[in-house]
Amino acid sequence: MQFGLSIIAGIGITIFVLIIIVLSILSIFVKGIFAIFSSMIFIAFFILLVPVLIFLIFLFIYSSKPTYKKLYEDDTLIAKHSQKTMCIGRFQKSPTFKFSKFYGIETLYTIEAKETSKIKIEYTFEVAKGKLKLVVVLPDKSVVNIIEGSAKGYKDIFIPQGKSDIRIVAFDATGEIDVKINESQEGEKAEITKY
Repeated sequence: MQFGLSIIAGIGITIFVLIIIVLSILSIFVKGIFAIFSSMIFIAFFILLVPVLIFLIFLFIYSSKPTYKKLYEDDTLIAKHSQKTMCIGRFQKSPTFKFSKFYGIETLYTIEAKETSKIKIEYTFEVAKGKLKLVVVLPDKSVVNIIEGSAKGYKDIFIPQGKSDIRIVAFDATGEIDVKINESQEGEKAEITKY
């Protein structure tokens, strides 16, 4: 149902934009009475259908929410999608993440481990509203929750050989986070890439 609403909203927005473009081109290139007529149609169309466009945009956003809620709760989807976000409001990515109305998944780090490696994850999560968690997606696509909700501290985790991702997963979240990763001092067993 929600997917259908998203498609309807997307098609409506596309049709609206195409009609505006066609009427704009007509009013520029056509002279005389037809130009005045097309300009009047353009103005009437714009005044009448702007509320429809706003409605379609809100419908698109509303219909996306259940999808993002399922994404938050389903480890299979978390492992499958490395980047799938929607943020309404301010979103600042560096040096810390600050956001409002944040939905989806954001990959923070990728870890290429040559062998099983011990990684220290330091975190500060200040969640004012909604749901937010920090997870590790392991090479076998299993998902390990590190923290959920507001918290501050660190955890040592063991990363198996292969490629793993550190991701944040959010549903209607407002807040601020800071995540830092350090390899233990046992040697260069893993390559850590920050996104």
